[in-house]
Amino acid sequence: ARVLWLGVGGDREALVRLAAGCAAAARRTGVSVEERRYRPHLTILRASQPADLHHLVERLRPFAGVEWRVDGIRLVRSHLGPAPAYETVGSWPLRVVEAPSG
Repeated sequence: ARVLWLGVGGDREALVRLAAGCAAAARRTGVSVEERRYRPHLTILRASQPADLHHLVERLRPFAGVEWRVDGIRLVRSHLGPAPAYETVGSWPLRVVEAPSG
């Protein structure tokens, strides 16, 4: 494997809706968007070459993480290579939107 990621708990459906809205907005501006199903996760490792990561998966299996509130999102561009770098392209605050009543 080349990527190690952790699944995300909490209100996953809200994350899926948020991702769908972001993808729709990107398409409207002409940005190419991956068509695969969105799976909420945190990438914690990217390997430059395929590697056996099973030992890390087993060590992380009992990890439950900590709960935190997300109050914004960042669009991050990955510059992969011998020394990967990450560039924040934009950031936006999030707020709770109440559903219309009645």
